[in-house]
Amino acid sequence: QSIFLTGATGFVAAYILVELLEQTTARIFALVRAESREHGMERIRKNLQHYMLWRDSYEDRIVPVDGDLKFPLLGLSPEYFYELAKTIDSIYHIGSKLSYIAPYEFLKAANVGGTQETLRLATTAKAKPYHFVSSLGILLGYRTPVGGGEDDELDAEKCPDVGYFRSKYVAERVVRKARDRGIPVTIHRIGLIVGDTHNGCSNEDDFVARILLGCIQAGYGPHITNSMDMTPVDYVAKAIVH
Repeated sequence: QSIFLTGATGFVAAYILVELLEQTTARIFALVRAESREHGMERIRKNLQHYMLWRDSYEDRIVPVDGDLKFPLLGLSPEYFYELAKTIDSIYHIGSKLSYIAPYEFLKAANVGGTQETLRLATTAKAKPYHFVSSLGILLGYRTPVGGGEDDELDAEKCPDVGYFRSKYVAERVVRKARDRGIPVTIHRIGLIVGDTHNGCSNEDDFVARILLGCIQAGYGPHITNSMDMTPVDYVAKAIVH
């Protein structure tokens, strides 16, 4: 009946938020950096409107939670954190700080710390199913196709030397430890995400969109012979919520 979601003002999580609203009857408690609950709802609404997803009926079931991934207890008071932990039935942790040039140290607080704090929420008051969106990038050092099974240990030596991928690698190791200790965990590993299949809305700041925009502006395109796997964002959201 109550789902906690991070990243609602981002790209992928916006579509997951809509799928949760469409496929369940639950209230969605959405973590958002805001000055007030009203400001938080405004940010969430504007983001969904940007991707042509907003419906007025959604507002009654979205509960903005004013907080921040990079702070202890997600920036919430201990009292509210505990009340939230008693209320929430499951968690979808999608939010992260994304940069391919920032060092690990800059991303650690939000990406690793945020994972630790959402896991704290998952283990406080009652155990809750925990959905974690990881990155295909942490496996780029493996040969293709990746051998072994989903439960195989990750190899730190094969994680690319990119701050973002390393922060997601460490975060996933933390999530796996929680799973080993009995928390019902699902890890969703996504790669390059592109615009949705219905209206073409895309995150203009994403890697693929930046390449396309740059090629258009320059009037040239790179001569690349390798294939790029690109997944529509609405497909990803439907798959994760399913």
